[in-house]
Amino acid sequence: MPIDPQQPTPAATQHEVDPIGFLLLPQFPIYALILALESLRVANQNAGRRLFSAHLFSVDGEPVAAGNGMALVPERRIAEVPFFPTVIVCAGNEPTQHLGKALLNWLRRLERHGALLGALDTGSFALAAADCSTATRRPCTGKPSRCSASTTRRSRRASSST
Repeated sequence: MPIDPQQPTPAATQHEVDPIGFLLLPQFPIYALILALESLRVANQNAGRRLFSAHLFSVDGEPVAAGNGMALVPERRIAEVPFFPTVIVCAGNEPTQHLGKALLNWLRRLERHGALLGALDTGSFALAAADCSTATRRPCTGKPSRCSASTTRRSRRASSST
């Protein structure tokens, strides 16, 4: 049966869901995490379909206390996540005190394999300590139109569909 270029392929009709990982470090600001999670939820709601999924990680898989004392339970520890396409590091007070070798190596490995890395609050200290150049090459000013990481994701999709 010949392929009709006017008809969408099965892959083109399926909607991809972008998984967004949030690495929680001790004393992370819960308000920043909630705003990020709610932004993904509202985007899904406004699109009328699921565009994003959110996933919580911690270094050891144990609950992580936010700066206000509330603890969140992650889905997995980082050792169980060999790759994830987008990871946002969430850190708060004393961000450099929680940067162990396993964490820094995990961030480096993610970047090496093409993950988009970002940070909430002082999570950028972890990216800097891991010498992740994505933090310096793709800064985000906070305005979606100026966040080059979103442009990079769109360009990756375009290049992978050709």
